[in-house]
Amino acid sequence: MSYDFIVYTRSNRLPEPARLAAELSSRAPWLALPSSFDLRTANGYVSLAPTGFEVWLAPITAAEVEDHKEALKEAGEEDDDHLAILQACDTCVMFHCKDDNEISAARLVAGALATLSGGFLCDPQKGVTIEGSYLPA
Repeated sequence: MSYDFIVYTRSNRLPEPARLAAELSSRAPWLALPSSFDLRTANGYVSLAPTGFEVWLAPITAAEVEDHKEALKEAGEEDDDHLAILQACDTCVMFHCKDDNEISAARLVAGALATLSGGFLCDPQKGVTIEGSYLPA
């Protein structure tokens, strides 16, 4: 099983590690972030007590925006919510999970990131995208 979350945001709004840890401690005190965990430079597997997940940070490029515009044009549409998100943001943070514990932890970290950065949190498996908040359980 594989499960993903994506946060779209602006790179200059990514929270400092201490701010992210403080946000998470109030929602999930059982989730211990290592002091080295910095979403601003995230890349690869992150081990958290008692679980972990994979995370990657990538820029949203002009080519990606143009590709999405072209796909919309081919579908006979001019714009959609995803295009608006791509145009409002410059960074995406992808969380990849393999089991229920990883999914629970990544859902919380992604929600904290979206909340603190005012970003958009997407659960592509459910087709749900919310702004600046945590996904419902």
